[in-house]
Amino acid sequence: MANTVIALKKSSTPSAEPVNLANGELAINFADGKLFYKNSTGQIVSFTSGSNSFGTVNANGTLIISDTVGDVLTIEAGNNISIVGDAINDKITISATGGGDSTIASLAFDKANVANTIAIAAFDAANASGGSSSAAAFDKANSANIVASSAYDKANSANVLAFNTGIGANAFTSATIAGANTAVGTGANAFTSATIAGANTISIAAFNKANAALPNTSGVTFAGNLNITGNVGIGTSSPTTKLNLFGSASGGITTLTDNTSIVIDMTSNNNFAITLGGSNTFINPTTMNPGQSGVIWISQDSGGSRAPSWGSYWRFPSNTAPTLSTAANSVDAIVYVVRNSTSITAQAILNVG
Repeated sequence: MANTVIALKKSSTPSAEPVNLANGELAINFADGKLFYKNSTGQIVSFTSGSNSFGTVNANGTLIISDTVGDVLTIEAGNNISIVGDAINDKITISATGGGDSTIASLAFDKANVANTIAIAAFDAANASGGSSSAAAFDKANSANIVASSAYDKANSANVLAFNTGIGANAFTSATIAGANTAVGTGANAFTSATIAGANTISIAAFNKANAALPNTSGVTFAGNLNITGNVGIGTSSPTTKLNLFGSASGGITTLTDNTSIVIDMTSNNNFAITLGGSNTFINPTTMNPGQSGVIWISQDSGGSRAPSWGSYWRFPSNTAPTLSTAANSVDAIVYVVRNSTSITAQAILNVG
């Protein structure tokens, strides 16, 4: 090997690297502690004094970078994960474990001919209450879908759905759909008498579904409030507002009882009608809701000359009650909007009968 004079290049600029080096020539960056040389393939490589313990690790999109020689990359076990280190063979074994609140055991997928069978020995789900569902099996054979032991059964073109009693909260009980797409109760594909045991109960009169639609020829009655967070369309499948109506709509007219004090129950309707038999008083309603609006048709009887008075909630233009028509059998209309719990904005339209 021929003797070569060693010449050193140097730099105090951090991260600076030499561009050209001859074979046997060295360069040192004493700001970074790196020594550079040219290898047999002509590449300039470096020795690093006190290099960091590892390079850059990408952990699910998060870059972990070693900053010092003493940095240690730690791998920790999470939920249902075990980590075993083998220092002798330089390897790490990561395994998924069962346990906790949810266990799925003995899962087998079998496919033969045109029949698919999914057999699930046990699903145990506790949430916060410790309920469990077990012995669920899904079977598909000979073009018939069978869900059994949980249980869903479909065979010979007949759909049979049975919800068996479970354990703890959130278990389905007392629900059966029998026959060919026919539920116990009325309508096709209807769910009836469904109960979730525990804290929550579902009582559904009927759900009807055919040809991807939800027809109901007998009507549906809801007891209580119906809260819909999205838009509702009547006559349109693409509602753009909270209530989007394409078609006609109508409200009923409730006939009021003529008494000395005329009471209007605004929870019963928006529109009302009355025939006056005397000069009586429309007292303040106590059942009105802000924003409610409607019409009150006031008719004179055959005697006429009936002049009603109004409670303090009724606010007419210029705070003056209207003088209504007095001719026998004449009809006037009072158009109103409830402004708040003690104020009804009203306007009289005369001789509309």
